[in-house]
Amino acid sequence: VWLPTWGGLSSVPEHAEAVSRLADDANVLVKLHPEFTGYQPDETALLASLPFTAVIDEPIDNVALFSVADTVLADYGGSLFGALYCDLPLVLLDVPGAEQNENMVATSPDLLVRSVLPTVQPGDATGLVEAVRDPALRREQVELRARLRPLLFAPFHGCASEVAAAAIGRLDTLVSMRRRSSVSGVVR
Repeated sequence: VWLPTWGGLSSVPEHAEAVSRLADDANVLVKLHPEFTGYQPDETALLASLPFTAVIDEPIDNVALFSVADTVLADYGGSLFGALYCDLPLVLLDVPGAEQNENMVATSPDLLVRSVLPTVQPGDATGLVEAVRDPALRREQVELRARLRPLLFAPFHGCASEVAAAAIGRLDTLVSMRRRSSVSGVVR
């Protein structure tokens, strides 16, 4: 499953041809960001011309795709975090100049993930195929994903909605605590 984002952080222009080579002996589902087709018609046409199993341009939930994915290919944004949360093998596709993109800052979680998991550079079709198919790389990534998950997700499996509801219920208290700590110079 390939989940490219849209705009300047999209991996489609640099990686579409290489990803399409995976379709020679695998099902490759491409699920576009909801904004993609409206803003990137040329790239949408490019994807439609390549031999993917499916190019999904409807706003469906990625959870269904995670349930059938052997590997998730992602560039930047929320999709890579969904794959990490579901503990799926993840191949990160780099985009030139992404660090300078207006949506990226030095503390972006995307960059944290990229400092731990291997990435594929544009035009590196061989590296992409190896990252998807090499069993040793897949085994190594199990430990790397396990180290990332506690840094990125709270340990609320099975009760996240209850924790979120409790936090929303305490929002006034949390905001006033934050204001007090910022006034006193204490960062908590």
